[in-house]
Amino acid sequence: MKSVIVVGAGIWGSSLALRLAETGWRVTLVEQHRPGHVRQASAGETRLLRCAHGADDWYARRAWEARDGWRRLGERAGEELYLEAGMVWFARTPGGWEHASAQVLKGLDIECEELDPADGARFFPDFSGDGLLPALGAERGRDQGQAGHPGDRRPGGVRRGPAGQGAGAARAGGERGHGRR
Repeated sequence: MKSVIVVGAGIWGSSLALRLAETGWRVTLVEQHRPGHVRQASAGETRLLRCAHGADDWYARRAWEARDGWRRLGERAGEELYLEAGMVWFARTPGGWEHASAQVLKGLDIECEELDPADGARFFPDFSGDGLLPALGAERGRDQGQAGHPGDRRPGGVRRGPAGQGAGAARAGGERGHGRR
């Protein structure tokens, strides 16, 4: 069996470790911080997954596939890892990036809505849309990179295996490891 060590248990390292383990590799995933530590690159609930990427539909397609991947991972983990909560982009340029994004999303049957600036008050009562053009609504994910430990029951916590003292550790089809960078 091939083996590999993945250094960094953020979203990229964790995704890579999971994919390698699923394809038969013996994987050791190491992280310098405990799961959920504020200094982790992918920690917190501020991550978003956006499909709006201007006129380029390649990025929109990949983001939509990632959304489905988060849902499958959540089913596998037995908890909700991805939460669609909505977002709004504001525009000042007619036919600009936001409009191009909306056209791509509509062409891919990805739900979006172009709003008039006056609609902003529906979401933000003190909002003034003076000088803005119609906006584009999209979605975001919750806790996509938030690590959890085996006893962690926070909504969206991603359990990545046993955690040691000090440095975080994870197991993905392989052995437990600790590391500091």
